[in-house]
Formats: sequence, structure tokens, C-alpha cells
Amino acid sequence: SIANHLSACCLLQLYNADDHQKLIHACISQSRKSDENSRSIRSSKRVVDQKNQEAQKLTAKKITIAFDDDGISCLTLSGSKAKFELALMNLITNSIEAISAHGIINVSIAHRDNKAIIKIRDNGCGVPKEILPLLMKEGATFGKDQGHGDGLFHVKSIIEEFRGSIAISSEECVGTEIKLEIPIAEVKVQKNEIVLFQDQQLIIIDDEECIHQTWNLILNKVSDKIRVIHLRSDSEFEKWIAKNNGDSFASRLFIFDYNLNGTMTGLNLIEKYQLMFESYLITGMASDTRVIEESKRLKVKTISKDELPKLHLRLEKSVSSQEPRFLEVTEEKEGPDGSRIYRSVSFGS
Repeated sequence: SIANHLSACCLLQLYNADDHQKLIHACISQSRKSDENSRSIRSSKRVVDQKNQEAQKLTAKKITIAFDDDGISCLTLSGSKAKFELALMNLITNSIEAISAHGIINVSIAHRDNKAIIKIRDNGCGVPKEILPLLMKEGATFGKDQGHGDGLFHVKSIIEEFRGSIAISSEECVGTEIKLEIPIAEVKVQKNEIVLFQDQQLIIIDDEECIHQTWNLILNKVSDKIRVIHLRSDSEFEKWIAKNNGDSFASRLFIFDYNLNGTMTGLNLIEKYQLMFESYLITGMASDTRVIEESKRLKVKTISKDELPKLHLRLEKSVSSQEPRFLEVTEEKEGPDGSRIYRSVSFGS
């Protein structure tokens, strides 16, 4: 895209303000491609299509794989997309192996009680009743010709990472059905606002260049009133903080990404340097269970990168070192609608 080949400065010269939102969306969309946590359940369709293509190449078998998402493919899961796809791929592979010549595999997705219900059903050879209770035990395998044995322990482990469950029902010479129940990540729509002060340093730590360009677009109207520093790795940040950690509390604000493709995450750095009251975590992994738990423990407000186009910036007057300042802290608690209320930080005289 054009955002990859032109600097943010050039972009601002070429496009007027009305186009900024489109450019920001484009940058974020590209950034999302590298995030493993893009966990929309619509990836199920891609897995089914891939396995269908593989099944068509099996000359000794004639297998049809049907897919029904009931029109709800936009559901988002709380966990790794790659692991979910691996689990689904293993289950479909087992069904293919369980069919000796001709057969049908049905993959369906439904939504019930804030869970995704995923079923993989085949009309293969089935599993003997005495073997069924042992299938998901570690190390258990019963040969590929029986199907549904190899790899099920690993599938079970993945589904449990999602805080979900797996159940198997089977009958010899009839077929097998595997049912997955996985909680859906709850995405709350909220207004996200960041308060900046004149002459404040805004330090943005993100490993993706397109995100830095996105911030340049977002900050265009206030760029002459604050000082923006762009850092692109955990090691670059640590070099910077070693030279600048004497700066006063109110003079800086940090924007961390979670995954910096280094040895430390954004939350690791926030905790190491005790930057909890000076930092936001803005990440494509905002709905990941691990990230939610870590940010909650550290009392760090987390915003999804998907919300960047709607992010509201508020610029306040400069807080000089001579002015008395107060710190307003609101303890985190559960909102009436189940949302999280974060402690907030304010400065004033």
C-alpha cells in the first residue's frame, strides 16, 4: 500500500484531512495481518477450503467437506488464531482418515450462551466404545485406520487454552462427531480518550513502521505542541530510558505495543520500569486472555489497535515544574454492565 512507500509527511501533503481515516484504517489493516491474535472464527472457512482441496487429491477416496457457519463467522475467540486453525485442521484430517472410500464431513458453527459451538461430524468407521474414553489421554494412539486417535490430546490442550471444552461421540460403522465449545471474546464499544499536555513527550514503542506512520497521521493537529519520539524495539526503548529516566512524571506519556518481537513485551517493560501510571497499551492483542490478565494486574489501560481510527485526543495546557500537581487515582472495579473501569491519572493545579 502507499503507506509502506511514503513517509507520513508525504502522506499528509498528498491527502487532505478527510482522507486520514481511510489511511489510518489501511495502516491498521496491514498491521493486523502480522498479528497472530486476529482470531475471527471466519478462519474456519479457510481451513475447510484447504482440507477440501487436499481431499480432492485423494484418488482412492471421494470425500465432500461441507461447511455451515450459520451466518455468524464474525465471532472472535479469546486465544491464538494459529492454534485454533491447527486444532480444526487436525480434527478434519482425522475425519478424512476415518473414511475408507466415500464419505461426507460436516463442519458447523453455531452461537449459543456466549460460546461458539463447533461440530465436526463424519460418516467414517467410528470408534469402538471401549476405546472412546481413552482417546484424549496423553500418548494414546490407535492407528490412522481407526481415525480420531492421533493428536487428540494436543487438540484438547489447545481448546482448554481457550477455556473451552471438547466432547466426542462415536459409533462403529456409523461415524464420529466432535463438539467444541469455546467462549467468545467480548468486545465492548467504548470511547477511548488520551489526554496530552503541551510540551509533553509522547513516546511510541511499536515494532511496525506502518503503526508509527498511523500515529503521525493521528497526531497531525497537535504535532507542533508535543514532542513525539518513535522507538521500534524493546532494546531501543531500554537504551532510551537509560538516558531519560530522570524526566519528571508529568512530562511524558508512553504508548506501548504488546508484541515487540523481542525478548520483552510492552507489559514487561511497563512493569520493569514502573511506568503503570504513565502508559497505555495499544495492541492488536487487546482481547487476548493473557494480555487482559496481565494489564489488569498492572492496572494498565489497554486499547485495541482497531480503535485507533476512533481514538480521541484531548490537549491540555502545559504543566510546568513550578505548578503544584495532584494525582487523581480511581481504583479499578467492575462496571454495572460487566465492563472494566480503570484507575485514571490526572494532573492539575
